[in-house]
Amino acid sequence: MASEWVGLSVLMDLLGTDANGVRRVARDAGAKRYKLGEVEVYDKEAFFGALDKKADKVKKRTLSKAHLKKMMDGKKKANS
Repeated sequence: MASEWVGLSVLMDLLGTDANGVRRVARDAGAKRYKLGEVEVYDKEAFFGALDKKADKVKKRTLSKAHLKKMMDGKKKANS
């Protein structure tokens, strides 16, 4: 059976969030994303199945100290 796909704009409307919010949820859910030019779609079954399983369990993204230092160094360099 072929997978069903749902578009980014549809998910933005359903979740009431922006594109980055949809991408965060999809990344946490492990849903496959396909993008061709301006068209971005997600595997509907994986996306909504993971939402049901992980309700109220979304992981917070954390940065390592090394990555945070690298980001701050870049920020300082950009402001100089």
